[in-house]
Amino acid sequence: MPVLDDLPQLHTPEIGPYLAAVIFFPRDPERRRRFVSAVKNTYTKPAIERHRPAQLPDCIHDAVEPLTGDHLAAFIAREDGGHLLAKTEGGYYPRHAMAGLLLAQGPRGTLVKAITVLETGGETQRAEPVSDRSHSSLMQCWSDFMPAAHLAAAMLFLPDLWQSGQSRDVARLLAYAEALRQRGENYRAPRSGHPLLDPGKTLTFPGWLVLPDIPPLSLSLDATTAPRSAWR
Repeated sequence: MPVLDDLPQLHTPEIGPYLAAVIFFPRDPERRRRFVSAVKNTYTKPAIERHRPAQLPDCIHDAVEPLTGDHLAAFIAREDGGHLLAKTEGGYYPRHAMAGLLLAQGPRGTLVKAITVLETGGETQRAEPVSDRSHSSLMQCWSDFMPAAHLAAAMLFLPDLWQSGQSRDVARLLAYAEALRQRGENYRAPRSGHPLLDPGKTLTFPGWLVLPDIPPLSLSLDATTAPRSAWR
């Protein structure tokens, strides 16, 4: 199983951009590194321009990159290419969030049934898909983001923990993500030859990370309780 060996300490400012990068680019460590660098550059450049030091610090690279390197807008404009946001007639929807919703729906039946729910916005009798999410496009979302679907689901359903910025809340968020990972890896739909989450591909946390105890996973993880922003 792939391990996030470069996970930052949970109290550092880098942890938020890092976890976002893992969700956005679960199969591409180099793009994750460039995303985190772009976020840091975006917030560091204004500070450097306001307080230009009389002498450059010893680490020239760290001093110059925020001024010359990629910033977040440039990174997304050049590298996204529809990977993060899928365009529809009604606007856009976040593709990584669809993977999180599919993971949440999966243990209620099968991945196919979960896709049906997301296609119809939870109304299984509805004839037309919502926001142009086709079966094939949702399956592609699942394929692209499955290794970090447990993190995407935790971020989507526990936004207060995600947005807190406090290390204790980040630890709780990761504890729920870990519970979702275990549930996904242990669940096999009837007549399915493989678990919902592939243990050989799903990202895991390093051994040094100690997560807090959490209540049994009893969140109502379905399309009707997901934040409405995921449906736009």
